[in-house]
Amino acid sequence: FQMIHHVGTVSEAAGLGVIILTRPTLTDEISISNFIGHGLVGSLLFVAPRSTEPYLPIIRTLGLPAVVMETQFLGDAQQPAMPIPCVASDNRHGAFAGVSYLAGLGHTRIATITGGEAPQARLRLLGYEDALAAHGLQSNAAYVRHGRFTWESGYDQALALLDATPRPTAIFCASDAMALGAIRACHERGLRVPGDMSILGFDDIPDAAASAPPLTTVRQQAFAMARHAIQLLQRAMEGEETPPGTHLYPTELVIRASCASPA
Repeated sequence: FQMIHHVGTVSEAAGLGVIILTRPTLTDEISISNFIGHGLVGSLLFVAPRSTEPYLPIIRTLGLPAVVMETQFLGDAQQPAMPIPCVASDNRHGAFAGVSYLAGLGHTRIATITGGEAPQARLRLLGYEDALAAHGLQSNAAYVRHGRFTWESGYDQALALLDATPRPTAIFCASDAMALGAIRACHERGLRVPGDMSILGFDDIPDAAASAPPLTTVRQQAFAMARHAIQLLQRAMEGEETPPGTHLYPTELVIRASCASPA
């Protein structure tokens, strides 16, 4: 939602109108054809899609300018490289930096709540695994729970992790929304954050700084990415060639008060 907000802000400043099409609408060929056929859609900006394959025939046939945000495909069998520009965070390195911070605090039992099958969630999971390996920590399947980037899934999966034996001392959540849900789960179990459990998020949404305790997280350059994506679309709409490729934005570890050394 934060990314969509920034897209709207940047588009308005550029004098561009935005129509938001949900996934069911986009996968319905009749619905999207109606938008395009009536001249309502002159370009496409995909925000965190799991795949662009269903839309490529339309893009190629009509020559529509298109850009992808926050989905960095790796070019392997599961995530084939895209033939259109992509603007994304360095999700893998951001997760690596965050989990390395937890390891540096002395945590050896670090769990994670992933964002499911989304490409950016997969990269954050890889960064988590990279950090465990780099710090000589053993991976534990019981410490990997799959959420959906929502507060509710963070809450539910954190409760499951709190029942693990031995219990982890830190949880890396692949989104701030899930991290806030995890904090609530800890509080309901009578655990102190960060005294009994460290919680790390990803995104740096506005609620992160206002949570209790303020959430340590990995910040994305959401506004800069939105601005870059809109600029690429504008250039393509003006006839300039925008070659395929990934424009990767670095992340930043924001240390607040939700992480500490294990008790």
